Amino acid sequence: MNQSRGDVVGGLSGTFVLGVDGAGSREVDCTATQSGHWCDGSSQPLQGADARPSDEVGSSLRPLATLSAIIELIAKINSTIDLDEAGDVAAHAIHRWTAASAVEVFWQRKSNHVCQLIGRRGAEFCQSDPQHALRQAAAEEALTRGSLTDTGAVAKRDQTSLLAVRRYTKVAGSRRLLGVSLRPKSAVRSGEVARIEELRGQCCGVILLHFDRVLSENEASSLRLCLDTAQDPLFHALTKIAATEPGVLTKWFRCATGDTTSRKLKLVLFGAALLIGIMMIPMPYQASVGSELQPVGRRYVAAPVAGTLEKVFVHPGDVVQSGTLLARIDAREIEMELAGKRSELSRLQQEQKGQLAQHQFAESKLASLRAERLQSEIELLQLRRQRLEITAPIDGVIVTGDWKRSEGTLLDLGEMLFEIAPSGEFSVEVSVAESDILLVRPGMSLRFRLDSIPNRLFEATLQRIHPRSEIRDDANVFLAEARLVDTDGVLRPGMRGHGNVETDRHAIGWNLFHKAYHRLLLLIGV
Repeated sequence: MNQSRGDVVGGLSGTFVLGVDGAGSREVDCTATQSGHWCDGSSQPLQGADARPSDEVGSSLRPLATLSAIIELIAKINSTIDLDEAGDVAAHAIHRWTAASAVEVFWQRKSNHVCQLIGRRGAEFCQSDPQHALRQAAAEEALTRGSLTDTGAVAKRDQTSLLAVRRYTKVAGSRRLLGVSLRPKSAVRSGEVARIEELRGQCCGVILLHFDRVLSENEASSLRLCLDTAQDPLFHALTKIAATEPGVLTKWFRCATGDTTSRKLKLVLFGAALLIGIMMIPMPYQASVGSELQPVGRRYVAAPVAGTLEKVFVHPGDVVQSGTLLARIDAREIEMELAGKRSELSRLQQEQKGQLAQHQFAESKLASLRAERLQSEIELLQLRRQRLEITAPIDGVIVTGDWKRSEGTLLDLGEMLFEIAPSGEFSVEVSVAESDILLVRPGMSLRFRLDSIPNRLFEATLQRIHPRSEIRDDANVFLAEARLVDTDGVLRPGMRGHGNVETDRHAIGWNLFHKAYHRLLLLIGV
Protein backbone atom coordinates (compact mmCIF):
# COMPACT_ATOMS: atom_id res chain seq x y z
CA MET A 1 0.00 0.00 0.00
CA ASN A 2 1.39 3.39 -0.99
CA GLN A 3 1.42 5.65 2.05
CA SER A 4 2.01 9.41 2.02
CA ARG A 5 1.76 12.14 4.61
CA GLY A 6 0.68 15.62 3.61
CA ASP A 7 0.49 18.86 5.55
CA VAL A 8 -2.36 18.58 7.97
CA VAL A 9 -4.23 21.37 9.66
CA GLY A 10 -5.54 20.29 12.99
CA GLY A 11 -5.85 16.75 11.81
CA LEU A 12 -2.94 14.49 11.70
CA SER A 13 -2.53 11.40 9.59
CA GLY A 14 -2.96 7.73 10.29
CA THR A 15 -4.05 4.38 8.88
CA PHE A 16 -7.60 3.28 9.57
CA VAL A 17 -9.97 0.43 8.55
CA LEU A 18 -13.11 1.82 6.93
CA GLY A 19 -16.31 -0.13 6.28
CA VAL A 20 -18.29 1.02 3.20
CA ASP A 21 -22.05 0.23 3.04
CA GLY A 22 -21.61 -3.18 4.58
CA ALA A 23 -19.72 -4.43 1.51
CA GLY A 24 -16.65 -5.24 3.45
CA SER A 25 -13.86 -3.11 4.67
CA ARG A 26 -10.54 -1.79 3.39
CA GLU A 27 -7.47 -0.25 4.98
CA VAL A 28 -6.86 3.38 3.98
CA ASP A 29 -4.06 5.81 4.89
CA CYS A 30 -6.24 8.84 5.59
CA THR A 31 -5.05 12.42 5.69
CA ALA A 32 -7.21 15.43 6.49
CA THR A 33 -6.58 18.30 4.07
CA GLN A 34 -6.97 22.00 4.78
CA SER A 35 -10.36 21.94 3.03
CA GLY A 36 -11.60 19.16 5.26
CA HIS A 37 -11.48 16.33 2.64
CA TRP A 38 -9.95 12.99 3.53
CA CYS A 39 -7.39 11.55 1.10
CA ASP A 40 -6.14 8.00 0.65
CA GLY A 41 -2.50 6.93 0.34
CA SER A 42 -2.24 8.28 -3.23
CA SER A 43 -3.12 11.79 -1.97
CA GLN A 44 -6.25 11.73 -4.22
CA PRO A 45 -9.64 12.64 -2.73
CA LEU A 46 -11.78 9.60 -1.99
CA GLN A 47 -14.61 9.08 -4.52
CA GLY A 48 -18.19 8.04 -4.08
CA ALA A 49 -19.09 7.16 -0.59
CA ASP A 50 -15.50 7.96 0.41
CA ALA A 51 -15.41 11.40 -1.27
CA ARG A 52 -16.41 13.37 1.82
CA PRO A 53 -17.13 11.44 4.93
CA SER A 54 -20.24 12.32 6.74
CA ASP A 55 -19.93 14.42 9.84
CA GLU A 56 -20.30 11.27 11.87
CA VAL A 57 -17.45 9.47 10.05
CA GLY A 58 -15.23 12.59 10.01
CA SER A 59 -15.74 13.27 13.67
CA SER A 60 -14.88 9.66 14.47
CA LEU A 61 -11.70 9.71 12.37
CA ARG A 62 -10.19 12.91 13.78
CA PRO A 63 -9.64 11.57 17.32
CA LEU A 64 -8.15 8.39 15.86
CA ALA A 65 -5.76 10.37 13.66
CA THR A 66 -4.74 12.54 16.60
CA LEU A 67 -4.22 9.50 18.81
CA SER A 68 -2.16 7.75 16.10
CA ALA A 69 0.09 10.79 15.66
CA ILE A 70 0.59 11.22 19.40
CA ILE A 71 1.48 7.54 19.86
CA GLU A 72 3.99 7.77 17.02
CA LEU A 73 5.53 10.94 18.50
CA ILE A 74 5.79 9.50 22.01
CA ALA A 75 7.46 6.37 20.62
CA LYS A 76 10.05 8.47 18.82
CA ILE A 77 10.70 10.58 21.92
CA ASN A 78 11.14 7.48 24.08
CA SER A 79 13.85 6.27 21.70
CA THR A 80 16.00 9.35 22.37
CA ILE A 81 18.58 9.65 25.13
CA ASP A 82 18.64 13.35 25.99
CA LEU A 83 16.41 16.41 26.00
CA ASP A 84 18.09 18.09 23.03
CA GLU A 85 17.43 15.10 20.80
CA ALA A 86 13.89 14.69 22.18
CA GLY A 87 13.17 18.37 21.57
CA ASP A 88 14.38 18.11 17.97
CA VAL A 89 12.21 15.04 17.39
CA ALA A 90 9.13 16.73 18.87
CA ALA A 91 9.68 19.95 16.92
CA HIS A 92 10.22 18.06 13.66
CA ALA A 93 7.09 15.92 14.07
CA ILE A 94 4.82 18.78 15.12
CA HIS A 95 6.16 20.99 12.32
CA ARG A 96 5.45 18.25 9.76
CA TRP A 97 1.99 17.47 11.12
CA THR A 98 0.62 20.96 11.66
CA ALA A 99 2.06 22.77 8.60
CA ALA A 100 3.32 25.52 10.93
CA SER A 101 5.98 27.87 9.60
CA ALA A 102 8.09 27.25 12.71
CA VAL A 103 7.90 25.18 15.89
CA GLU A 104 9.90 25.83 19.07
CA VAL A 105 10.11 23.50 22.08
CA PHE A 106 11.24 24.86 25.47
CA TRP A 107 12.00 22.97 28.69
CA GLN A 108 13.15 23.72 32.22
CA ARG A 109 16.12 21.43 32.84
CA LYS A 110 15.93 22.24 36.54
CA SER A 111 13.06 23.51 38.64
CA ASN A 112 12.93 27.29 39.16
CA HIS A 113 15.21 27.76 36.14
CA VAL A 114 14.30 29.59 32.95
CA CYS A 115 13.02 27.67 29.95
CA GLN A 116 15.71 26.66 27.48
CA LEU A 117 15.19 26.09 23.77
CA ILE A 118 15.72 22.35 23.18
CA GLY A 119 14.20 21.97 19.71
CA ARG A 120 13.31 24.09 16.70
CA ARG A 121 12.08 23.48 13.17
CA GLY A 122 11.11 25.88 10.41
CA ALA A 123 12.17 29.50 9.89
CA GLU A 124 15.45 30.47 11.52
CA PHE A 125 15.03 33.56 13.62
CA CYS A 126 17.70 36.08 14.55
CA GLN A 127 19.99 34.96 17.34
CA SER A 128 20.77 38.46 18.61
CA ASP A 129 20.41 39.20 22.31
CA PRO A 130 17.15 41.23 22.04
CA GLN A 131 15.51 38.43 20.01
CA HIS A 132 16.70 35.79 22.47
CA ALA A 133 15.43 37.74 25.48
CA LEU A 134 12.06 38.28 23.81
CA ARG A 135 11.80 34.56 22.95
CA GLN A 136 12.51 33.66 26.59
CA ALA A 137 9.91 36.14 27.83
CA ALA A 138 7.27 34.75 25.47
CA ALA A 139 8.00 31.17 26.58
CA GLU A 140 7.82 32.11 30.26
CA GLU A 141 4.56 33.98 29.67
CA ALA A 142 2.99 31.05 27.83
CA LEU A 143 4.12 28.70 30.60
CA THR A 144 2.71 30.91 33.35
CA ARG A 145 -0.70 31.12 31.65
CA GLY A 146 -1.25 27.44 32.31
CA SER A 147 -3.57 27.04 29.33
CA LEU A 148 -3.47 27.08 25.56
CA THR A 149 -2.06 30.34 24.23
CA ASP A 150 -3.53 31.76 21.01
CA THR A 151 -2.75 35.26 19.74
CA GLY A 152 -5.83 35.06 17.51
CA ALA A 153 -8.26 34.24 20.32
CA VAL A 154 -11.46 36.30 20.30
CA ALA A 155 -12.52 35.98 23.92
CA LYS A 156 -11.07 38.66 26.16
CA ARG A 157 -10.23 36.11 28.82
CA ASP A 158 -8.00 34.33 26.25
CA GLN A 159 -6.14 37.54 25.42
CA THR A 160 -4.91 38.35 28.92
CA SER A 161 -1.22 38.15 29.79
CA LEU A 162 -0.12 38.02 26.15
CA LEU A 163 2.08 41.11 25.96
CA ALA A 164 5.38 39.28 25.47
CA VAL A 165 3.80 36.62 23.23
CA ARG A 166 2.21 39.19 20.92
CA ARG A 167 5.41 41.21 20.72
CA TYR A 168 7.46 38.11 19.91
CA THR A 169 4.92 37.11 17.24
CA LYS A 170 5.31 40.52 15.62
CA VAL A 171 9.11 40.51 15.75
CA ALA A 172 9.27 36.95 14.36
CA GLY A 173 7.06 37.97 11.43
CA SER A 174 4.31 35.45 12.21
CA ARG A 175 0.61 36.01 11.56
CA ARG A 176 -0.50 33.83 14.44
CA LEU A 177 1.11 31.97 17.33
CA LEU A 178 -0.26 29.00 19.24
CA GLY A 179 1.32 27.70 22.40
CA VAL A 180 0.76 24.94 24.88
CA SER A 181 2.34 24.61 28.31
CA LEU A 182 3.70 21.17 29.17
CA ARG A 183 2.80 20.68 32.83
CA PRO A 184 0.86 18.16 34.90
CA LYS A 185 -2.88 18.28 34.40
CA SER A 186 -3.26 19.17 38.06
CA ALA A 187 -1.27 22.36 37.48
CA VAL A 188 -3.22 23.48 34.40
CA ARG A 189 -6.18 25.81 34.82
CA SER A 190 -8.11 26.31 31.65
CA GLY A 191 -8.44 29.99 30.82
CA GLU A 192 -6.59 31.17 33.95
CA VAL A 193 -3.08 32.28 34.73
CA ALA A 194 -1.28 29.71 36.85
CA ARG A 195 0.03 30.76 40.21
CA ILE A 196 3.76 30.94 40.66
CA GLU A 197 3.53 28.76 43.76
CA GLU A 198 2.07 25.94 41.66
CA LEU A 199 5.09 25.95 39.32
CA ARG A 200 7.76 25.77 41.99
CA GLY A 201 9.60 22.49 42.18
CA GLN A 202 8.13 21.26 38.88
CA CYS A 203 10.04 20.81 35.64
CA CYS A 204 7.86 21.90 32.77
CA GLY A 205 8.01 23.23 29.23
CA VAL A 206 6.28 25.09 26.40
CA ILE A 207 5.67 24.47 22.69
CA LEU A 208 5.20 27.51 20.43
CA LEU A 209 3.81 27.16 16.88
CA HIS A 210 4.30 30.02 14.39
CA PHE A 211 2.02 30.45 11.39
CA ASP A 212 2.80 32.84 8.55
CA ARG A 213 -0.72 32.56 7.14
CA VAL A 214 -4.24 33.29 8.34
CA LEU A 215 -5.96 30.35 10.04
CA SER A 216 -9.67 29.79 9.82
CA GLU A 217 -11.52 29.29 13.05
CA ASN A 218 -12.12 25.61 12.21
CA GLU A 219 -8.42 25.06 11.62
CA ALA A 220 -7.46 26.94 14.79
CA SER A 221 -10.04 25.06 16.83
CA SER A 222 -8.82 21.72 15.48
CA LEU A 223 -5.19 22.65 16.24
CA ARG A 224 -6.04 23.72 19.79
CA LEU A 225 -7.84 20.42 20.32
CA CYS A 226 -4.82 18.44 19.06
CA LEU A 227 -2.41 20.42 21.25
CA ASP A 228 -4.63 20.00 24.29
CA THR A 229 -4.78 16.24 23.65
CA ALA A 230 -1.00 15.93 23.20
CA GLN A 231 -0.18 18.13 26.19
CA ASP A 232 -0.14 15.53 28.96
CA PRO A 233 1.57 12.69 27.00
CA LEU A 234 4.30 15.04 25.79
CA PHE A 235 4.88 16.34 29.31
CA HIS A 236 5.32 12.86 30.77
CA ALA A 237 7.53 11.72 27.88
CA LEU A 238 9.88 14.70 28.19
CA THR A 239 9.87 14.44 31.98
CA LYS A 240 11.01 10.82 31.69
CA ILE A 241 13.80 11.78 29.29
CA ALA A 242 14.91 14.62 31.58
CA ALA A 243 15.00 12.32 34.61
CA THR A 244 17.06 9.65 32.85
CA GLU A 245 19.27 11.94 30.79
CA PRO A 246 22.83 10.53 30.99
CA GLY A 247 25.95 12.50 31.76
CA VAL A 248 28.51 13.63 29.23
CA LEU A 249 30.81 10.62 29.69
CA THR A 250 27.89 8.22 29.29
CA LYS A 251 26.83 9.97 26.10
CA TRP A 252 30.32 9.65 24.67
CA PHE A 253 30.46 5.97 25.62
CA ARG A 254 27.12 5.22 23.99
CA CYS A 255 28.15 7.11 20.90
CA ALA A 256 31.43 5.19 20.72
CA THR A 257 29.74 1.80 21.17
CA GLY A 258 26.94 2.55 18.72
CA ASP A 259 24.19 2.64 21.37
CA THR A 260 22.88 5.91 19.97
CA THR A 261 22.55 7.61 16.62
CA SER A 262 22.75 11.12 18.03
CA ARG A 263 24.54 13.30 15.50
CA LYS A 264 25.50 15.77 18.20
CA LEU A 265 27.27 13.15 20.27
CA LYS A 266 29.05 11.77 17.24
CA LEU A 267 30.24 15.24 16.37
CA VAL A 268 31.41 15.75 19.95
CA LEU A 269 33.26 12.44 19.92
CA PHE A 270 34.80 13.21 16.54
CA GLY A 271 35.87 16.61 17.81
CA ALA A 272 37.38 15.04 20.93
CA ALA A 273 39.29 12.50 18.84
CA LEU A 274 40.50 15.25 16.53
CA LEU A 275 41.61 17.32 19.51
CA ILE A 276 43.49 14.38 21.02
CA GLY A 277 45.19 13.78 17.68
CA ILE A 278 46.26 17.40 17.49
CA MET A 279 47.56 17.25 21.06
CA MET A 280 49.82 14.35 20.08
CA ILE A 281 51.61 16.28 17.32
CA PRO A 282 55.26 16.91 18.35
CA MET A 283 56.33 20.55 18.43
CA PRO A 284 59.35 22.32 19.94
CA TYR A 285 58.64 23.52 23.45
CA GLN A 286 59.03 27.28 23.76
CA ALA A 287 60.44 28.20 27.18
CA SER A 288 59.38 31.74 28.09
CA VAL A 289 62.30 33.89 29.24
CA GLY A 290 63.04 37.49 30.11
CA SER A 291 65.87 39.40 28.48
CA GLU A 292 67.97 42.46 29.26
CA LEU A 293 70.76 44.04 27.23
CA GLN A 294 74.08 44.52 28.99
CA PRO A 295 77.30 46.00 27.56
CA VAL A 296 80.03 43.54 26.67
CA GLY A 297 82.56 45.66 28.63
CA ARG A 298 82.58 48.88 30.68
CA ARG A 299 85.06 51.76 30.95
CA TYR A 300 84.97 54.12 33.91
CA VAL A 301 86.18 57.71 33.69
CA ALA A 302 87.40 59.23 37.00
CA ALA A 303 88.57 62.72 38.00
CA PRO A 304 92.28 62.93 37.06
CA VAL A 305 92.96 65.76 39.53
CA ALA A 306 91.27 67.31 42.51
CA GLY A 307 89.47 70.50 41.67
CA THR A 308 86.23 72.22 40.89
CA LEU A 309 84.01 70.83 38.10
CA GLU A 310 83.70 73.73 35.68
CA LYS A 311 81.69 72.37 32.71
CA VAL A 312 79.98 69.11 31.64
CA PHE A 313 79.40 68.46 27.91
CA VAL A 314 77.55 65.09 27.82
CA HIS A 315 74.50 63.37 29.29
CA PRO A 316 73.75 59.67 29.93
CA GLY A 317 72.72 58.03 26.66
CA ASP A 318 74.94 60.19 24.46
CA VAL A 319 77.02 58.38 21.87
CA VAL A 320 80.66 59.49 22.03
CA GLN A 321 83.82 58.82 20.09
CA SER A 322 87.28 58.27 21.50
CA GLY A 323 88.74 61.67 22.47
CA THR A 324 85.37 63.42 22.78
CA LEU A 325 85.47 66.12 25.47
CA LEU A 326 83.29 65.01 28.35
CA ALA A 327 83.93 67.62 31.06
CA ARG A 328 86.41 70.26 32.17
CA ILE A 329 87.82 71.05 35.64
CA ASP A 330 88.33 74.68 36.70
CA ALA A 331 92.00 75.73 36.14
CA ARG A 332 92.06 78.92 38.25
CA GLU A 333 93.37 77.24 41.37
CA ILE A 334 96.18 75.54 39.46
CA GLU A 335 97.01 78.76 37.60
CA MET A 336 97.28 80.66 40.90
CA GLU A 337 99.49 77.98 42.39
CA LEU A 338 101.57 77.86 39.22
CA ALA A 339 102.06 81.65 39.28
CA GLY A 340 103.26 81.49 42.90
CA LYS A 341 105.74 78.74 42.10
CA ARG A 342 107.12 80.69 39.16
CA SER A 343 107.56 83.82 41.28
CA GLU A 344 109.35 81.82 43.95
CA LEU A 345 111.59 80.25 41.29
CA SER A 346 112.53 83.66 39.90
CA ARG A 347 113.42 84.93 43.40
CA LEU A 348 115.63 81.92 44.09
CA GLN A 349 117.42 82.32 40.79
CA GLN A 350 118.23 85.98 41.58
CA GLU A 351 119.35 85.05 45.08
CA GLN A 352 121.65 82.35 43.68
CA LYS A 353 123.30 84.84 41.35
CA GLY A 354 124.01 87.26 44.24
CA GLN A 355 125.51 84.50 46.35
CA LEU A 356 127.80 83.44 43.53
CA ALA A 357 128.99 87.03 43.14
CA GLN A 358 129.86 87.11 46.84
CA HIS A 359 131.58 83.72 46.59
CA GLN A 360 129.02 82.12 48.91
CA PHE A 361 129.23 78.79 47.20
CA ALA A 362 127.44 76.75 49.86
CA GLU A 363 124.46 79.06 50.01
CA SER A 364 124.42 79.24 46.21
CA LYS A 365 124.28 75.43 45.99
CA LEU A 366 121.31 75.29 48.39
CA ALA A 367 119.50 77.95 46.37
CA SER A 368 120.14 75.96 43.20
CA LEU A 369 118.63 72.84 44.73
CA ARG A 370 115.54 74.74 45.91
CA ALA A 371 115.17 76.17 42.38
CA GLU A 372 115.27 72.67 40.87
CA ARG A 373 112.60 71.53 43.30
CA LEU A 374 110.38 74.48 42.35
CA GLN A 375 110.94 73.73 38.68
CA SER A 376 109.74 70.17 39.21
CA GLU A 377 106.64 71.42 41.02
CA ILE A 378 105.96 73.85 38.17
CA GLU A 379 106.21 71.04 35.61
CA LEU A 380 103.83 68.91 37.69
CA LEU A 381 101.32 71.76 37.85
CA GLN A 382 101.59 72.22 34.09
CA LEU A 383 100.90 68.54 33.59
CA ARG A 384 97.89 68.75 35.87
CA ARG A 385 96.68 71.77 33.89
CA GLN A 386 96.82 69.72 30.70
CA ARG A 387 94.65 67.02 32.29
CA LEU A 388 91.87 69.37 33.32
CA GLU A 389 89.95 68.43 30.14
CA ILE A 390 88.36 64.97 30.54
CA THR A 391 87.91 63.00 27.28
CA ALA A 392 86.31 59.66 26.32
CA PRO A 393 88.80 56.78 26.24
CA ILE A 394 86.75 54.60 23.81
CA ASP A 395 83.86 54.75 21.38
CA GLY A 396 80.57 53.99 23.09
CA VAL A 397 77.55 55.24 24.96
CA ILE A 398 77.45 57.19 28.21
CA VAL A 399 75.67 54.82 30.60
CA THR A 400 75.94 56.72 33.88
CA GLY A 401 77.24 60.11 34.93
CA ASP A 402 74.70 62.92 35.01
CA TRP A 403 76.84 65.81 36.29
CA LYS A 404 75.05 68.59 34.45
CA ARG A 405 73.43 69.87 37.63
CA SER A 406 76.63 69.41 39.65
CA GLU A 407 78.77 71.99 37.91
CA GLY A 408 80.87 73.84 40.52
CA THR A 409 81.17 70.76 42.73
CA LEU A 410 84.58 70.12 44.29
CA LEU A 411 85.94 66.80 42.98
CA ASP A 412 88.36 64.52 44.73
CA LEU A 413 91.18 62.81 42.94
CA GLY A 414 89.94 59.52 41.45
CA GLU A 415 86.23 60.25 41.93
CA MET A 416 84.17 58.32 39.32
CA LEU A 417 82.48 60.61 36.80
CA PHE A 418 81.25 58.57 33.82
CA GLU A 419 80.59 54.98 32.76
CA ILE A 420 80.97 54.28 29.04
CA ALA A 421 79.68 51.10 27.39
CA PRO A 422 81.22 50.03 24.07
CA SER A 423 78.75 50.27 21.16
CA GLY A 424 78.16 47.69 18.42
CA GLU A 425 77.86 44.51 20.52
CA PHE A 426 75.80 43.61 23.57
CA SER A 427 75.45 40.73 25.95
CA VAL A 428 71.86 39.49 26.30
CA GLU A 429 71.14 38.50 29.88
CA VAL A 430 68.44 35.81 29.71
CA SER A 431 66.32 34.92 32.77
CA VAL A 432 65.24 31.26 32.61
CA ALA A 433 62.53 30.10 35.02
CA GLU A 434 63.55 27.43 37.50
CA SER A 435 60.86 25.09 36.11
CA ASP A 436 62.43 25.24 32.62
CA ILE A 437 66.13 25.16 33.47
CA LEU A 438 66.50 21.41 32.81
CA LEU A 439 65.07 21.91 29.31
CA VAL A 440 67.41 24.74 28.28
CA ARG A 441 70.97 24.14 27.11
CA PRO A 442 73.75 26.26 25.55
CA GLY A 443 73.49 26.36 21.77
CA MET A 444 69.70 26.65 21.71
CA SER A 445 68.04 29.39 19.70
CA LEU A 446 66.75 32.52 21.43
CA ARG A 447 64.09 34.77 19.92
CA PHE A 448 62.97 37.86 21.78
CA ARG A 449 61.42 41.30 21.39
CA LEU A 450 62.40 44.40 23.31
CA ASP A 451 59.72 46.47 25.01
CA SER A 452 61.10 49.62 23.36
CA ILE A 453 61.18 48.01 19.87
CA PRO A 454 58.20 45.61 19.90
CA ASN A 455 57.91 45.39 16.11
CA ARG A 456 61.36 43.84 15.67
CA LEU A 457 62.31 40.24 16.41
CA PHE A 458 65.88 39.60 17.54
CA GLU A 459 67.60 36.24 17.33
CA ALA A 460 70.65 34.97 19.19
CA THR A 461 72.22 31.74 20.44
CA LEU A 462 72.70 30.87 24.09
CA GLN A 463 76.41 30.69 24.96
CA ARG A 464 76.47 29.82 28.63
CA ILE A 465 74.20 29.30 31.63
CA HIS A 466 75.19 30.37 35.12
CA PRO A 467 75.23 27.43 37.54
CA ARG A 468 73.71 29.39 40.43
CA SER A 469 70.21 30.84 40.54
CA GLU A 470 69.44 34.45 41.38
CA ILE A 471 66.41 36.42 42.53
CA ARG A 472 65.09 38.69 39.79
CA ASP A 473 61.73 40.46 40.10
CA ASP A 474 60.80 38.28 43.10
CA ALA A 475 61.35 35.10 41.08
CA ASN A 476 64.05 32.46 41.31
CA VAL A 477 65.71 32.32 37.88
CA PHE A 478 68.89 31.09 36.23
CA LEU A 479 70.82 33.57 34.09
CA ALA A 480 72.03 32.66 30.63
CA GLU A 481 74.07 34.75 28.21
CA ALA A 482 73.96 35.37 24.47
CA ARG A 483 75.70 37.85 22.17
CA LEU A 484 73.86 40.35 19.97
CA VAL A 485 75.42 42.65 17.37
CA ASP A 486 73.84 46.10 17.03
CA THR A 487 74.03 46.74 13.29
CA ASP A 488 71.72 49.78 13.33
CA GLY A 489 73.01 51.51 16.43
CA VAL A 490 69.55 51.63 18.06
CA LEU A 491 70.20 49.39 21.06
CA ARG A 492 71.02 50.71 24.50
CA PRO A 493 72.20 48.95 27.65
CA GLY A 494 69.40 48.14 30.06
CA MET A 495 66.71 47.55 27.41
CA ARG A 496 64.37 44.77 28.52
CA GLY A 497 62.10 42.39 26.69
CA HIS A 498 60.54 38.93 26.59
CA GLY A 499 61.11 35.97 24.35
CA ASN A 500 61.33 32.22 23.99
CA VAL A 501 64.08 29.63 23.91
CA GLU A 502 63.31 26.85 21.42
CA THR A 503 63.96 23.56 23.24
CA ASP A 504 63.45 19.91 22.30
CA ARG A 505 60.28 18.62 20.60
CA HIS A 506 57.39 17.35 22.71
CA ALA A 507 53.69 16.66 22.13
CA ILE A 508 51.55 19.77 21.96
CA GLY A 509 49.52 18.49 24.91
CA TRP A 510 52.69 18.14 26.99
CA ASN A 511 53.82 21.63 25.97
CA LEU A 512 50.50 23.12 27.10
CA PHE A 513 49.69 21.18 30.25
CA HIS A 514 52.85 19.69 31.78
CA LYS A 515 53.28 22.59 34.22
CA ALA A 516 49.65 22.34 35.36
CA TYR A 517 50.12 18.59 35.79
CA HIS A 518 53.20 19.09 37.95
CA ARG A 519 51.38 21.68 40.09
CA LEU A 520 48.54 19.20 40.56
CA LEU A 521 51.01 16.55 41.73
CA LEU A 522 52.39 19.01 44.27
CA LEU A 523 48.90 19.87 45.52
CA ILE A 524 47.85 16.26 46.05
CA GLY A 525 51.24 15.37 47.53
CA VAL A 526 52.27 12.73 45.00
